Amino acid sequence: NAPTVFPLGVTTVTWTVTDGSGNTATTTQTVTVVDNANPTIVAPAAITVNTNTACTATGVALGSPVTSDNCTVASVVNNAPVAFPLGNTTVTWTVTDAAGNTATATQLVTVVDNINPTITAPANITTNATASCAVTGLTLGTPVTSDNCSVVSVVNNAPVAFQLGTTTVTWTVTDGSGHTATATQTVTVVDNTNPTITAPANVTINANSACAAFNVALGTPVTADNCSVASVVNNAPTVFPLGVTTVTWTVTDGSGNTATTTQTVTVEAANVVLGTPVVTDNCTVATVTNDAPALFPFGYTTVTWTVTDAAGNIATATQVVEVRDTVVPVAVLSPITVSLQTTGSVSITVADVNTGTYDNCGIANMTIFPSTFTCDDLGVNQVLFTVTDIHGNKTQAVVLVTVELSGIDLDFDQVDDACDSEVNTTQAVVPTGFTPDGDQYNDLLVIPGLEAYNQVTLEVYDRFGNKVYEQAQYANDWDGTSSVTGAALPDDTYYYILTLDQLVKQGFIYINRIH
Repeated sequence: NAPTVFPLGVTTVTWTVTDGSGNTATTTQTVTVVDNANPTIVAPAAITVNTNTACTATGVALGSPVTSDNCTVASVVNNAPVAFPLGNTTVTWTVTDAAGNTATATQLVTVVDNINPTITAPANITTNATASCAVTGLTLGTPVTSDNCSVVSVVNNAPVAFQLGTTTVTWTVTDGSGHTATATQTVTVVDNTNPTITAPANVTINANSACAAFNVALGTPVTADNCSVASVVNNAPTVFPLGVTTVTWTVTDGSGNTATTTQTVTVEAANVVLGTPVVTDNCTVATVTNDAPALFPFGYTTVTWTVTDAAGNIATATQVVEVRDTVVPVAVLSPITVSLQTTGSVSITVADVNTGTYDNCGIANMTIFPSTFTCDDLGVNQVLFTVTDIHGNKTQAVVLVTVELSGIDLDFDQVDDACDSEVNTTQAVVPTGFTPDGDQYNDLLVIPGLEAYNQVTLEVYDRFGNKVYEQAQYANDWDGTSSVTGAALPDDTYYYILTLDQLVKQGFIYINRIH
């Protein structure tokens, strides 16, 4: 009863014999079919993946191998790790058939690092320049670096010597895969070292013009700085008066640091003809000398004369030399024109008319009279200018001062407010309106009397209650422009609140640009 095709495993075949009389006998035979043919397997294609967990790749999709067997494939497995390390990993796939026959194939998995490292530069540094105007051996600090795999190197482009000013240092970190990242740090070198200066030697000189010295050669100071000397100046006058003048020399370096030193210039009188003393001796006069200085200072100097005879006997006598200043100062003046304030007056100072008054020795004081003008002084006024030098010499001269009206008429009564008793007051008077049309007449909101208060605040609102202008210290300079939008406000009536120290004034004011 053998089958045509024997299946895998053991098959019992029964044999039967029959004789001529129909008698039979049987016996059995086993036919065992075994599978000795290995299955086949083709691994998935090699793959390259990026790291995604630290320096490994997890959850990698390997693909599926192609397998076959003459009978049955029982299992397909691989030895892939849960996490693939950086680099190449060989995965072995194994296929097993039902008979336990196996076959293997390999797949290459390459893990690459595509993640840049990170770097945080050290804090910025500000340091002082040394004597060489630079900084060497500076400790920059250590940057903070990290990478999912490994940091291979950290370098920077810092110079050996940091120069004055700001230098940007670039730090570069490189990981094991050659990826880089950069961060910058600034190093600022400042110069806080003052320069040094030594003044020229003190100078003693003979007066070369009346009671003064011109064109005095002061010499040159010795200066130095760790970086650079920007300028060297002094406050020497053009003309040195008789006596001692202190000259201050100032050196400034390139960073604005300064140092000062002083030099004295002493101007003395010279070429004084002392005359000849009358001397006698019973025998012989050997010498006649005196201790007169080469240069006589202002004031009194006592000169001692000494006569010596041939025997060495001496006698002395004294002579007083007085140096006086009889040169009067020179007044150099210029006429001016002033406008009255709305308070009804205007004042001037010496500086307003003085344009170069000078004296050979020095000016003690200058005065003018009168210095205050009112509406009664409109027109040209003669002002007496008096200058007195340090030795009491005096010069008087007349300078012309023209007084004009203020040009302001806030109440539109054709009377200038400087001379209008109705608005000329120390109490603040808010006008009812102004015309900021650019004709230079009533273009600003001028409130007379504000100078009587320390704190003046002006707030302005439109008819809808919106604040359109505010000034914490109002100075009579509003031209109708909104401090909120910067645009010119339309012609209209506005509500104002004026705070004068503790006093509050409120009311309405209009803007009218239409003639």
